[in-house]
Amino acid sequence: MTNVAVNFLLENLKQLLRDNAELIGGVKCEAENLLQDFNDFNAFLKQATKSCSENVLKKLVKKIRSVVNVAEDSIDRLVIEAKLHEEKGVVKYVDIAHYQRVRKVVGEIRGVLEKVKEIRRDNS
Repeated sequence: MTNVAVNFLLENLKQLLRDNAELIGGVKCEAENLLQDFNDFNAFLKQATKSCSENVLKKLVKKIRSVVNVAEDSIDRLVIEAKLHEEKGVVKYVDIAHYQRVRKVVGEIRGVLEKVKEIRRDNS
């Protein structure tokens, strides 16, 4: 049951990234790292189900769900920002505020990556 819930969250995240790949191309590396870390995290969870109590697994899934939700929100903000930026026409080439907002979202994604590593480290 635990793996089903996490797999569902990961599939939603993968679909979000696939559907918007052309819009978030500038941060493709971070998005790919995020997916890889979540895939590794899923493998870690499968191993944890063999050795952890049900209560520990529930807490772990709750943490994972929270991190995945933050990742989805960050990607959503990035997609919205990219769509708004595309609509600006020629002005988009001098829109410094756009690049600052993108940098902020990339920072959020990196924060998610760190949180994933922290959860894995704390539950190893």
